[in-house]
Amino acid sequence: MDEDGFLDFIGRDDAMIKSCGYRISPTEVEEVLMATGSFRQVAVIGLPDPIMGQKVHAVGVATSP
Repeated sequence: MDEDGFLDFIGRDDAMIKSCGYRISPTEVEEVLMATGSFRQVAVIGLPDPIMGQKVHAVGVATSP
């Protein structure tokens, strides 16, 4: 946060999602989703999960039919 109260987004806090002991690359999941041709844009993040540590969460913008 700067002196004017603005926040600068500089990237993911961690490059990997850690779920059930596995390290999952959000970028690789995004690439697979984009390769389907069903999305114009996707973003994959890890959300906290009390059992798995993190769960994979994807948000996408569908291509037009």
